[in-house]
Amino acid sequence: MPTSSPIPTRLKRHNRGNRFVGKMWLVLIFFLLVIMNYAASMVVPFIGSIGPIYLSALVISTFWNAILLASIWWGHGWARFVLSAFLMCFILAQASCLPDALVYYPALNGISTKIILLLSCTNFFVAVFLLISKDIYCLSRHLPD
Repeated sequence: MPTSSPIPTRLKRHNRGNRFVGKMWLVLIFFLLVIMNYAASMVVPFIGSIGPIYLSALVISTFWNAILLASIWWGHGWARFVLSAFLMCFILAQASCLPDALVYYPALNGISTKIILLLSCTNFFVAVFLLISKDIYCLSRHLPD
């Protein structure tokens, strides 16, 4: 009776993820987050006095997104969890600021609200995808290609 598993080696290799595909996902995630932060920065003129604070939060978010995505690219496994937690905290910060902005600044139109909600949804799905993707997980393990 053979002691090896009946699953061919090529199928085992495929199930563990692909480093190239993982890096392409990281590039796509980077551009998606930058585009969403840019779209959210278009909302700043509508939200009055908290606009500069919101804009600085978007710039800081874009900076740390780039740093943490580069860390994932270079194989640091902890960066996936830090970026996911960071994106979730950013969602909570937006959720806490949005009702105040709607109450105190009635000039905040429906399109601006939809952009902020779309950014929150994008951040949520990216955070979850970073945690469940086998291809991105494969980047944090030091395996040969």
